[in-house]
Amino acid sequence: MIFLPPLEEVRHNEEGAGSAAENDPAIHPKPSSIVALPKPCEHASKVELIKTTEAEDPYRGIFRPFHRFPKTVFVRVTNMSTQLWAASLPGDGAVSLAYQVLNGRRRVLQEDRLVLYKNVEPGESIDIEFRIPSGSWLAGKQTVRVALIQDGDAWFDRDDPSQRLEFEN
Repeated sequence: MIFLPPLEEVRHNEEGAGSAAENDPAIHPKPSSIVALPKPCEHASKVELIKTTEAEDPYRGIFRPFHRFPKTVFVRVTNMSTQLWAASLPGDGAVSLAYQVLNGRRRVLQEDRLVLYKNVEPGESIDIEFRIPSGSWLAGKQTVRVALIQDGDAWFDRDDPSQRLEFEN
């Protein structure tokens, strides 16, 4: 048998004010202390493919056709907006580089987001590298879609497909 401690009742003092826990702003923030989500940023970017490199897979066994060896992709991202893209952790309002590996039917095989490692001023560019799966285990044609995304808002290429980079894997 498990015994649980009794729940503590909320006690009110004679003036009608709640307990210390009830008035604690860390537990129950007041409307003035609630942080608002950042405004959506101006969705203006340019994503260019610099190069892809495919290292030789050292595995030579009988399962080689199914072996997954990554391809490294290097892209250059340019801020074409009038706003700063701040380097930040993932979360609401963060601008990230996102990629998807799609099969021939445009279904997502793999997807990931990469946070910006430094602030990107308007007109400034940064180079980002990431790895995608490659190899014969991915039967058929694959397309890699790369674009920027603002968490809690939208993909930058939603309204302007020219801000998207697509290439065959």
